[in-house]
Amino acid sequence: MKAFPPHQPYFHATHTRLISKVDDEMASTFTPAELAAMHESDSRVTEIHWVYSVPIAASIISTGLRLYAKRRGGNGIHLDDYLIVIATVCATANIDRNTG
Repeated sequence: MKAFPPHQPYFHATHTRLISKVDDEMASTFTPAELAAMHESDSRVTEIHWVYSVPIAASIISTGLRLYAKRRGGNGIHLDDYLIVIATVCATANIDRNTG
């Protein structure tokens, strides 16, 4: 690779003029109000709520069914079941805190 002398910059004035010309040509022809109107319905909030709501519901239902089966089956509820309940509560609280 060719080394440049310390007093000579890498980009000369002609390069910067060409770059600014390209930037000017690529500039948007829309006003900020028009851009806002075009992207008004681009919100993905509904999809994000579904993505978080389904796993929360599934974890709560599966934990409840596990506790029901343990209690009904005669094995009783032990330490691992309590830890699963704590983990479900923490996961649900963490997701709720992150999504507002």
